[in-house]
Amino acid sequence: MQYLLIEYVKSISTTTRGSEFRYPTTFDAQELEGERRGPILYDFIKPLDASNRGQCLVLVSDRLAAKYDRDSAMRIITDAEADAWIAANQTVQSMSEYRVDQDTVQALQLMIASGRTLSSAELDMIDPDHPRTGIRRARRDRDSLLGIKGPG
Repeated sequence: MQYLLIEYVKSISTTTRGSEFRYPTTFDAQELEGERRGPILYDFIKPLDASNRGQCLVLVSDRLAAKYDRDSAMRIITDAEADAWIAANQTVQSMSEYRVDQDTVQALQLMIASGRTLSSAELDMIDPDHPRTGIRRARRDRDSLLGIKGPG
């Protein structure tokens, strides 16, 4: 599996008044769907340059990465480059990801339903920014977003 950085052009449709994305001519969305792992990450919040170009990042099979890397608007990037792109991507960093321990949350719900007042430690369990088990906010990094690279 390889990280592929794809350049696209964003335009506003005159008929639907919505955004349209134009990808490189060699890009095949159906082919990509069959050979990617995880989501496609876009840079929506970043202001586009004067040419309205933006980028997206996706983890794809080695075969597809080699095919698309021949196009100047698509290129394979290293793990370190993927990390840097994700860290600088405001769209990705603004997404929240919660990890929920269902058993802990259900136990707390039962306590509340029975009329019990939760202690400070128990309240920490439902604070997503507190490291206790319960509901936790996770960092948005390459492995949690795109999956760990394995054989392509």
